[in-house]
Amino acid sequence: MSAASSPSHAPRVVSLVPSASETLVALGVMPIACTRFCELAGVPTIGGTKRPDVRAIVHLAPDLVVVNDEENRWDDATALIDAGLAVHSMSPRSVVLIPPGYTTSWYSDDGACIGAIASKCAGRSTAAP
Repeated sequence: MSAASSPSHAPRVVSLVPSASETLVALGVMPIACTRFCELAGVPTIGGTKRPDVRAIVHLAPDLVVVNDEENRWDDATALIDAGLAVHSMSPRSVVLIPPGYTTSWYSDDGACIGAIASKCAGRSTAAP
């Protein structure tokens, strides 16, 4: 069993989008860092949505960095990808576009987000925002 498919391994996720941070928490995934615009008490901040501290994020060595193509800058996302980090863009356009298999969750049956996180952490794949 891979670490990402095991509930005993909490994913190390950095969120660069306040709404994504709230979604992650609601699904049982507490980010290890977020932007200064996220309202998560006790979670370290790594800059803003438009100018995150890329070096600090790389130093944290997260399993996944969550971005949004409407909120974050492409240059920051590509810098994180170039540094070898897995990046996932939570940029929903339609429920219809959620592929089959993303409804299998890691901690619960709550849908696409946790399935995508587990998949990204397991495969350490990158996806451009």
